[in-house]
Amino acid sequence: MSFENVNGDYGSLLVGGFVAFALSGCVSMQYAVYLRLYPEEERFTKSLVALIWILDIVHSVFICIAVWDSLITNYGDPSMIDIIPWSISPTVELTAVVTFLVQSFYAFRMYKLSRRKLWLGAPVAVLALFRLVAASISTAEMAHLRSYEKFRRPWPSWMFTLGLSLSAGVDVIITSSLYYFLRRSRSQISDTNHVIDTLTRYALETGTATWPSLYNWKTLNTRHELRKFRGSTSNSGNRLPVIFPTEYDADARSPGVNNPVR
Repeated sequence: MSFENVNGDYGSLLVGGFVAFALSGCVSMQYAVYLRLYPEEERFTKSLVALIWILDIVHSVFICIAVWDSLITNYGDPSMIDIIPWSISPTVELTAVVTFLVQSFYAFRMYKLSRRKLWLGAPVAVLALFRLVAASISTAEMAHLRSYEKFRRPWPSWMFTLGLSLSAGVDVIITSSLYYFLRRSRSQISDTNHVIDTLTRYALETGTATWPSLYNWKTLNTRHELRKFRGSTSNSGNRLPVIFPTEYDADARSPGVNNPVR
């Protein structure tokens, strides 16, 4: 590989590192705000959020190592230009693991929203698992080949592309499904519809993609707004129902003004 490829390889690594650090800072800020706003959140959800935050920190550490090895340790050595740093491949796997955790969480939410219809939530979980497998294969090939030039060949580059495509596809399915089920839950009660509209916005902001950090700040504000509804009352003096998708129970009664707040 000639020095003509430096801009394409090292330049991409440097710019990608800058973006990763910026998003990592956003995730850390969101995690701090989350702990402050939702101290009463259930233990499982708190543990999942903490795990994702820790994995993101580890991801940033590997990015730092990769940038240092490529631009500092190997500076001026033409023979190392084509070498993929050992710390690059773990970042691919970490990204896939985080994506799998988040998409599985929303697949379960779809399952609950659809009144426990396994045919809807299960395919999404399976596709998310396929994305994880594709990323794992790409990670293994990257660690084995350790060459940018070889990794660009049809195999394994198409596997890497497949993983990204599956990830984007699952995001679209999740967002569309959550939007459909929430809009279908609208009723003739204006106050209840306001809650449903807020939940719909929440679904769109949290499910729109592989770039959750760009949406999560608005998501925290939306969830905070939803929590305020728990203390609101209707004109008749009955408390308004606020049922989150993860709390939906197929055996529960249909939401209405006479239902208790959960």
